[in-house]
Amino acid sequence: MTSPHDELVSEVRRFAVSALDDARTEREGVISQTIVSKMCELGLFGLTISEEYGGLGLPLGVVCKLVAELARCDRSVATMVGLHAGLGTHAISQHGTDEVRAAWLPRLARGELIGSFCATEADAGSDIASVRTTAVLDGGDVIVNGEKSYVTNARYAGCFTVLARWGTRSHALVLVPRESKGTSIGAEEHKLGIRASSTATVLFDDVRVPANHVLGKPGAGLELAHEALACGRTLMSAGCLGTAQAALLRTIEHVTTRRQFRRTLGEFPAVRRRVTELAATFHAMGALVAIAAKTLEDDDTIAVKVFASEGAFEVADSAVQLHGALGFMEDTGVCRLLRDCRVTRIFEGANDVLLLRMAMSRLSANRVSTRVGHEACDALAEQLDHAFDCARTHHGATVVQRQSLLQALARADIAHRAARASLGDGTSAATVVAGFAAQHWAERGMASIDALARDDDAEQRAILISDLIYAIARPCAAE
Repeated sequence: MTSPHDELVSEVRRFAVSALDDARTEREGVISQTIVSKMCELGLFGLTISEEYGGLGLPLGVVCKLVAELARCDRSVATMVGLHAGLGTHAISQHGTDEVRAAWLPRLARGELIGSFCATEADAGSDIASVRTTAVLDGGDVIVNGEKSYVTNARYAGCFTVLARWGTRSHALVLVPRESKGTSIGAEEHKLGIRASSTATVLFDDVRVPANHVLGKPGAGLELAHEALACGRTLMSAGCLGTAQAALLRTIEHVTTRRQFRRTLGEFPAVRRRVTELAATFHAMGALVAIAAKTLEDDDTIAVKVFASEGAFEVADSAVQLHGALGFMEDTGVCRLLRDCRVTRIFEGANDVLLLRMAMSRLSANRVSTRVGHEACDALAEQLDHAFDCARTHHGATVVQRQSLLQALARADIAHRAARASLGDGTSAATVVAGFAAQHWAERGMASIDALARDDDAEQRAILISDLIYAIARPCAAE
């Protein structure tokens, strides 16, 4: 069944395949103006901006497909577009005043300006509530002071959405134009991957902007930042889907043509199993991205962010392994896929922290797992509910201290979501793959539950000896 947006997806795919060269982009360390101009022509900077302001106003699910197409060919380019479409413009579109939207969104939609988002600081990473940047009302203006770290799109940006303290106990999101006096961009960071994506420190020194540049209600900045992050996580996960697809397709091409011991690699049972498991992971990633794009609910976006970022790395790492020595060579581009996706387990919420948030959210809400009439999925759902009940009963309020337990519970929950999502509506042409994926992720979820007690015990033992390890290691590190 075709969609009215299929032609746009095909057009962006043709552009990505013909115009993007991730090896060259990485080597030059910058996305060329030629590429940016072509993306402007395609409307790629107005994907999520409403037609009223010159954008395409596309459903988020369609935007995810477009970001995935870009990521298949160049993850740096996909990061620029995905960050702009999500974190860079979401709060302006959803919470800016009519005056601010009219002034900024048309230029952002045309790509004359590129959006960016500033939350992280040297002492405020996953704990963004502890930011020290301040926004102070001064007559009809707001004065912003602070320093933001690891800002994506910093070099390319024409405006920044900045999370700052508002008073002593609340926060605000403030739109700061790049040309504002007192705004400066630091040197580019040297990164493991996505090297043409701009990452730099942004300094705000007594930057004065009009008071209507506070986005949404003053004091509600933290809530609005999390809302924007939910959108950003979903688009980032779509980029992971594109990376996984590129890695999987290259792997299938390699194992079905590379011959060893008088047969292709793809004929060996172990390789067949591994490729099928990678396909199951890719299938589940796509299903979870589609769900998150529809709901934008916190748990759905956390689940897909964790699953897709780790799934993409798993697929890319297996691609390197199955390519053998060729996978380790830069010329094949396989190891670039691995490097480019590694950061996704860290930014827009480190997975370790998101897993804790997800587990605590379920414990506090006392939710139960959905049954879908699939034997393995429903068996996992029953065990998952029992495991959460046991954690609540045995540990009570102290469960927050059992971090390995909480992370394992969240992983089992995510595996159940992946298994359930893989089934879809049962009408897909890939029904056989869907069934395998559902079974595969249900079994992995069961394995996570089986390991709960061991993981919890191991954490408690490790806590006892970690001080000794720190004491031994610190003098050695100082030498």
